Amino acid sequence: MPLLPRWSPEGTLITFMDGALGKQERIYTVSAQGGSPRLLMPDDKSHQADPTWSPDRSRILFGNGPNDPNAIIRILDLSTN
Repeated sequence: MPLLPRWSPEGTLITFMDGALGKQERIYTVSAQGGSPRLLMPDDKSHQADPTWSPDRSRILFGNGPNDPNAIIRILDLSTN
């Protein structure tokens, strides 16, 4: 189930987290025109929550969950992954 959608600054992409019950939350992007969502970090099995865009659309910031006592904010550079 898609949660917390966020439009990219120029309005062409949407990022969101998938919060399927019983699964780790993961972040995706999808074209604002529709299509198949793209999993941003398929090899990263950690919890990924609450994505948001940097103002220049070059990065996505996200957390590893509000219930983690070691919660951190992570930054994904979209040009280098």
